Amino acid sequence: RARRAGLRALLQWCFWGWCLTCRGWCGHRFVGTGSRGVQSPASQVSPEPDPAYRRFVGLGVVAAATVTVALILRLDLAFVDSTPAGGDATGHVLWADAMRREVFPSGLVSGWSMDWFAGYPIGRFYYPLPAFVIAGLSVFLPFLVSFKLVMILGAISLPAAVYAFLRGLAAPYVVPLVGAAMTLPFLLFERGLLVIGGNVASVLAGEFAFSLSLSLGLFGLGAFASWVRVGHPGRWLATLLIAGSILSHVIVGVFVVVMAGVVVLA
Repeated sequence: RARRAGLRALLQWCFWGWCLTCRGWCGHRFVGTGSRGVQSPASQVSPEPDPAYRRFVGLGVVAAATVTVALILRLDLAFVDSTPAGGDATGHVLWADAMRREVFPSGLVSGWSMDWFAGYPIGRFYYPLPAFVIAGLSVFLPFLVSFKLVMILGAISLPAAVYAFLRGLAAPYVVPLVGAAMTLPFLLFERGLLVIGGNVASVLAGEFAFSLSLSLGLFGLGAFASWVRVGHPGRWLATLLIAGSILSHVIVGVFVVVMAGVVVLA
């Protein structure tokens, strides 16, 4: 039922996004006279809609994709103070809680926890940033609510991350819109990536660090590409986002660093 609802929402938003895009193009390429359209002079033809229209349509497509993912994930349940279960998720709850109670107050990113057996090293074999964000949110929200919000953050922000990345590359007007919309099939219907992170099934199984790293990396690549292309003063933002991606999942971090090199060479 969730897949059918997601597919129906995807098709609807793609249809309306395509209609708005075509309307913008046609409105700038033709001038209406009665029931017929007369092509405007070549000097007056604009290949793309005006910036305000592009921003409006872009934000609409990203918002629609984001809301669709949030509805499928049942964002309302994230605010229920209960323990997430499924795959590795419950084990990560213990890891994040131990990091919050025992490691971060000491000013460290790894330490020793006595929660299992005679103790074990915690934070030494996994990525610290998700636990750090969870610990920060738990100051204002219940710990389990903070955990679930961070758990789904990467999946919910992926449409915006893809859109920002493609905008940073100065891709043609339609490409960022299609990219943001096409995150929905990947997130909701891709079953082959169940065990390596990225899609909703992986997130619900506890592979949320990968998803968070992917979104941070794409945001960072977009800021980096914009800085390389036009010299926009966003290098520190790009640096922080890419560093956050590496500190969330090193596999995605390697991909992001390689792609940054490709952006420079291109």
